[in-house]
Amino acid sequence: MPAMPPPAAGAGAPTTPMMPTAMAGAAAPTMPTPTMPMNAQTLPPITDYTQKGPFMTTMTSNAGPGSSYTIFRPEPLGANGFKHSPIIFGPGIITTPSNYTALLTHLATHGFVTICANSLTGGPNDPGNLDSMKKGLDWLIAQDSQAGVFQGKLAVDRAITMGYSIGATASVQLSSHEAILTSVVIHGHNTSGDPHGPVLMMTGTMDVIDDMRQTLSTLEEAPAVLVALPIGHLNVLTELSASGRYIAPITAWLRYWVNGDDAAKRYFWGDTCEMCKSPWIPPEPNAKWKAQML
Repeated sequence: MPAMPPPAAGAGAPTTPMMPTAMAGAAAPTMPTPTMPMNAQTLPPITDYTQKGPFMTTMTSNAGPGSSYTIFRPEPLGANGFKHSPIIFGPGIITTPSNYTALLTHLATHGFVTICANSLTGGPNDPGNLDSMKKGLDWLIAQDSQAGVFQGKLAVDRAITMGYSIGATASVQLSSHEAILTSVVIHGHNTSGDPHGPVLMMTGTMDVIDDMRQTLSTLEEAPAVLVALPIGHLNVLTELSASGRYIAPITAWLRYWVNGDDAAKRYFWGDTCEMCKSPWIPPEPNAKWKAQML
């Protein structure tokens, strides 16, 4: 059995070794749609979602198709048989992966493997943005069955699409990809989608929030919820930094839907949920979200 990775720098050591286990034997909430993945794997419990997870991390530049992507991942991969969920991340225009290092490294400490496009250059809804993100995701998924560091280490049926601005818009469009379990849409533009799984939409009251509301109205196939802070479009990179207010809810969202972390529910459900508190505006759910039984 491979040795456990040491705790990431700044993270407290888990009280018990992280032995990934199938969710079939663990308590999980009852959902009419979508169902929790039966092969989700648990992580050591935490209460502070700004806290680093148990994995050390590494970054690889100029990777993927055309050497046009950057990868943020745990090191080593696959400890004790753990399967890592792939994330495709689409950056905003004129930004690069370095602008998202804090977020994507943080997610790597929690076991996620992110492939981030080095740049997206089209405007909102430009088909080139979607194509770039799909190519990156498909390439990473394909590595699970090819000789190399990722072989047999990826949860290819539990992928995530995520992005900011034009990358967020393309994330909505990519949410129908057969591998996508959930999506995180950060300050996107007006578009439409047919998501396979739940969608977290984050925006600002001083941004194009009505565009996000219009997008929300098109997401009829899966639960989706819109949350917002009183900020504008150019404040987002600050909120995605290590001290920003987006790190914790994004981490909680992914750990809940991907890893079955029941403690993370407090961020999104109940009258006193974390996202229900000032300065966040009251969450705006779609019909599928309201229909969930938790």
